[in-house]
Amino acid sequence: MRKELILFGIVALIVASYFLFSGVKDVVINNQTPTPGQYAGWNTYTNDEYGFSVKYPEEWSITSQESVNGLHKTSISLESSYQIFDDHPTIIGGYLETISFYSNENPTLSSTEVGNAINEIIEFGNNQSNIEQGAFNEISIADTTGIKARSIGLELEEYIEIYVPHVDKGYILEVYYPSNELTTQEGSTIADILKTLEIY
Repeated sequence: MRKELILFGIVALIVASYFLFSGVKDVVINNQTPTPGQYAGWNTYTNDEYGFSVKYPEEWSITSQESVNGLHKTSISLESSYQIFDDHPTIIGGYLETISFYSNENPTLSSTEVGNAINEIIEFGNNQSNIEQGAFNEISIADTTGIKARSIGLELEEYIEIYVPHVDKGYILEVYYPSNELTTQEGSTIADILKTLEIY
C-alpha cells in the first residue's frame, strides 16, 4: 500500500510539473517579444549627391535646403508655434531646435587634401582663445573621426560645430546646432539624431 502511495505521488508530481513548467515556458517566450527600436517611426533624410543620411523624429521637418556661400545647407528643425510666459501662451514662431548640415557644392578634394583640411581645423582651433572658441576635440561619428568644437555667432549665441571628413566625396561635412541645455545633453534629441548620421 505504501509503495502504491509513493508511486501515485510521483506520477502526480510529474503531471503537475508538466503543466506548471509549460506555463512558465510560455510566459518566458511571451516576454521575448521584441520592443520597437529607439528610432521606430523616425523619418530618414538621404542626400545621394553628397553621400550622407540622417534620421530625425516624425514631428521634426526639413525646414530649409539652400545655397549659402558655396555650401549646400540642409536644416532639420522642431518648429515652435508658442511658448508659455506667465501662464499665457505667446506666439513666438521660429524653431525650438535646429541641426544644419553643410556640404561643398562642388566637392573636389583628394583624400590627402581632406586629411590636411581636418588638420588645419585642429590647428586653427588650438590657436584660438578659449573666450572666442572652445577646444577642438576629436570624436567618433559616422564610423569615422570628426572634430567637435564650440563657436560663437555674430550675436554672441553659442553653437556646436562638427566637421566630418568625407573622403569618398571629397569634402568635409559640417554640422551646426545651438549650444544649450536642449541640445548638448546625452540623450537629447540632437544627440540621438547625430548617432544616426551615416556617410557613404
